[in-house]
Amino acid sequence: GHDPGLVAGGGGGGGNNRRNRQKEDQKKQLVNFINKLGDRLKRKGMLGVTTIPHARVPIVKFKYMTGSGEQLDCDMCINNVLACLNTDLLRTYTLLDWRLRPLVYCVKHWAKQRKIHDPYRGYLSSYTYTLLVIQCLQQCGVLPVLQSIGRKAAVERNDPTLRVQDQYDCYFSKDVDTLQGLGEENNPASLGELLINFFYFYAKEFNIADMVACVRRGKPITKKSKNWEKPREKNRHVICVEDPFDTDTDLGRYVDESTLKDILEELQRAYKLLSEEGDFVKTMSTFTPPATA
Repeated sequence: GHDPGLVAGGGGGGGNNRRNRQKEDQKKQLVNFINKLGDRLKRKGMLGVTTIPHARVPIVKFKYMTGSGEQLDCDMCINNVLACLNTDLLRTYTLLDWRLRPLVYCVKHWAKQRKIHDPYRGYLSSYTYTLLVIQCLQQCGVLPVLQSIGRKAAVERNDPTLRVQDQYDCYFSKDVDTLQGLGEENNPASLGELLINFFYFYAKEFNIADMVACVRRGKPITKKSKNWEKPREKNRHVICVEDPFDTDTDLGRYVDESTLKDILEELQRAYKLLSEEGDFVKTMSTFTPPATA
């Protein structure tokens, strides 16, 4: 079909102007569509509908009440090809080792309970916490680096995933049959041990001041290598987590010095409670702000 994003302009400045106008028109259409989608969701009985049309990826946030009375937080976006590929990457990692999925559930639940999970309040997103878990498991031999395995052969056959939308390298190995179970051979640690290791890794080992969590490479890389040492525009680069495909994006960009302090305190609290007392319930308890005098 006709793709308005691929319309070529004429030569010289006129072509550029035309392309810029097309981009502006597309943006307006997207804003319009997101707002209409929000209205439609409200009419369908969704709760807490919020449209964020001017975000880097415009979304509608809402709450859906299930038949059993459970409330689910939902985000909906459109035209986001990378989100589908990111989901496929995460899903492939979960197929390699059964421990990843419950570990991610634990970490997400902990972040939500301790109120350090909302990027719009300066914390990290659910997706970012998932990448942090994967990075930690790559460091302790449980998970491989899917974006490296088979890459040479992919380049030789000119695999289309190497140039998605003409700019993103989205290649990763899907050879689940060969890779499945290798993590348990390398590191047979229990789920509890891996959870303690997650908190230890980010509270004690990971150098937040100088390093970037990088699932694409399977290990942290330097902020210097990405030119992320100083804040720039909306990117604070206080705690840095690279998006595996859109590698210019720092997923930790919303975190500032104050919210970083909260995250670090919570990581240290969780590590102390689990390693010294083994108290999972207390670790996952709901955060209550200290009473003001």
